[in-house]
Amino acid sequence: MSTREEDMVDLALTELENAMDALHRLNRETNIVDDVEYNRLNRAVWDMEQVLKDWLEVIGDEQNE
Repeated sequence: MSTREEDMVDLALTELENAMDALHRLNRETNIVDDVEYNRLNRAVWDMEQVLKDWLEVIGDEQNE
């Protein structure tokens, strides 16, 4: 994987984390999203983060072979 690709994945992970932090703060102030929906969103973001992290790990392992 190129450095550019790694940077893009790192950026995507950071943006996902920032989006969830912003949603958490907004929801704490406005309660615009109910707990069930918030938990669904949080789980979906967590799943995306795990896919990206796993992908990085697999690519890294392939490069080390």
